[in-house]
Amino acid sequence: MVGFILILLCLVGGFTSSSQGLHFAKIQGSNVTATFGLLGYCTEQASHITCQRDDAVKLMPFMETVPNILNDTYPNLFTDSETPDADVYPESVAQPNHDPRIMAACILCLICGGAAMAIGICKIVFYTRVQDESYTRGFCALGAAVVALLLVAETTVMYSNGIDFLNMMYPNLQATAGPGMILVGIAFMVFFLSSMAYLQGCFSNNDDEGYEML
Repeated sequence: MVGFILILLCLVGGFTSSSQGLHFAKIQGSNVTATFGLLGYCTEQASHITCQRDDAVKLMPFMETVPNILNDTYPNLFTDSETPDADVYPESVAQPNHDPRIMAACILCLICGGAAMAIGICKIVFYTRVQDESYTRGFCALGAAVVALLLVAETTVMYSNGIDFLNMMYPNLQATAGPGMILVGIAFMVFFLSSMAYLQGCFSNNDDEGYEML
């Protein structure tokens, strides 16, 4: 349940005034701050917060996505840009925008984690009639852990690398990673540990069937 809630928070965080604290990246200028989630972004200027949903925030490379979104409204954020040496930083060369499907991975993780959670609840509530003889909840939790690990890799490549290049290309900005990436990492750990607990005895050879019930 904990992993499911963490992924859900990552999915809905960062693009509303009440959830902007659960962002994946923050951009701070002299008089404006922008936070980015998986579904949109928020800007704060003079204590006034404006949030909106925008599918463009899902595109890579992130160091090009941020200027494309904010340049029309806050052009002063992206003045005095510096171009990194392409020989030293080949990732800085302009690339076509593409969607790494982080949203799809989150939904798949929620499905697997939700299935494991639902089976666990049914096993507790209807313990006299429900038996997880096939270790379904364990394999569902393991599937959620695999997808969560993919999310860790995707968010690291997208946001960590993008933040580093934003700080390099725009010295007047301060780009930092948000708690969203930490939540994804914790969700992976929770799903993995849950799968190990639920699959305990699955490959045991203590009985004739080759495994024993948890």
